[in-house]
Amino acid sequence: MKHNHLQQKILRELLQWIRVERLEAGHKLVTSQIAKQFGVSRTPVLAALDVLVKDDVVHYDKNKGYLLACHYDALDEQLETLPESGLDKLYQSICDSHFANPLGELSEAEMMRRFDTSRALLLKCLSKILQEGWVVRNEGHGWQFIEVVNDETAYRESYEFRLLNEPAALLSESFQPDPDELASLIEEQQFIQNHGFEKLSAKELYDANIRFHETLISWANNRFTLQAIQRLNQLRRLVEYRQIETAMTRNIQSNEHLDILYAIQANEMQLAATLLKKHIERARSTKAPNR
Repeated sequence: MKHNHLQQKILRELLQWIRVERLEAGHKLVTSQIAKQFGVSRTPVLAALDVLVKDDVVHYDKNKGYLLACHYDALDEQLETLPESGLDKLYQSICDSHFANPLGELSEAEMMRRFDTSRALLLKCLSKILQEGWVVRNEGHGWQFIEVVNDETAYRESYEFRLLNEPAALLSESFQPDPDELASLIEEQQFIQNHGFEKLSAKELYDANIRFHETLISWANNRFTLQAIQRLNQLRRLVEYRQIETAMTRNIQSNEHLDILYAIQANEMQLAATLLKKHIERARSTKAPNR
């Protein structure tokens, strides 16, 4: 069945959300909550759920509503059969162009010609990029693309910056982990460790990695450190998407994340800071070695 752009987008996001949240068969899918989660009306959500009902992924009960009919780890086939959307293709084209040669300032008309797209689709794509932080809308005219980490020197410098700041944040006197967030991070990293690293996309893994590091920094309760790390993560997003990591490397990463979280859980902060430093150093030596 052919889906329109919005239905296809909601279908993909809904399936990814079910998988990332590790929902099990029987979980109730509340349309109003999903609509709020994805920032859309209930109409495209209902259309997407009806498609999943026909695919036996979701079961509809007139008394209970929409219920997940299968386990979260059985959704790979549905995701693989969804065609790449026009938005995804345009996003990737803009990513590739900006990574290869910074786009600078461009008008919407220039981008429509350059990427052979409609204004409506372009604006949807720019809205997504705006949220990720590597484009800003000029007050008068056009859009300004922000230079990102796209060369080896800048990439190594980003790791040097993280080494100076992230382990130190764990040893801050104001560091105070949130128990619920800590439990959630442990659960997520355990899922990744337990073959989740083989199922999640590069973006899903990157987002989980960012969630881990930024949550740890947030517990230091220093707005400047957190803002600096968040900004750096925005700048290195594109280069991280291009890092080809083996399943083994991804598994090692989740193992190291868990060791750090367990040390924090045990209030062994010196050990946690040491493990975090080694974790970042290992990533640097793998992804940004000195030439």
